[in-house]
Amino acid sequence: MKSIIQIIRVLLSLRIYEKVILHFKTVRHFFTDYYLNSKDWFQKQLNYTSTVVISMFGYVLGLGFGDRHGYNMLIDKTDKEIVHIDLGVTFNLGKFLLISETVSFRLIRDIVDGMGITQTEGCLVLILVFKAENIKKRSIK
Repeated sequence: MKSIIQIIRVLLSLRIYEKVILHFKTVRHFFTDYYLNSKDWFQKQLNYTSTVVISMFGYVLGLGFGDRHGYNMLIDKTDKEIVHIDLGVTFNLGKFLLISETVSFRLIRDIVDGMGITQTEGCLVLILVFKAENIKKRSIK
């Protein structure tokens, strides 16, 4: 059972976190600030979401680069695809760090927010299903 002091520390940390995130724009703002044409905006957002899916499949297939966040991904301003950098913790090597990663794959707030208003319930699901079906078809041949 957690002590009252531990609970207070968690609540204070959460309060500080909530104050800090108010001062940072999420990836969604990149798309709305950069693209005024709705067709371009939607296409680039689809490219972005599709690349997130590739990262997810990379983890599932054992490439293990689940630690994706704003500090180890760049956005190509031409086509809005994600360029993965800092791949030093691939193939699940994060488990062997001095302080090991406890969460092997996560979609953090900033990544999910870049997918638009539907977040994980919209295009992400459609693209996941489409890519999974293609992988299945190709593996059967």
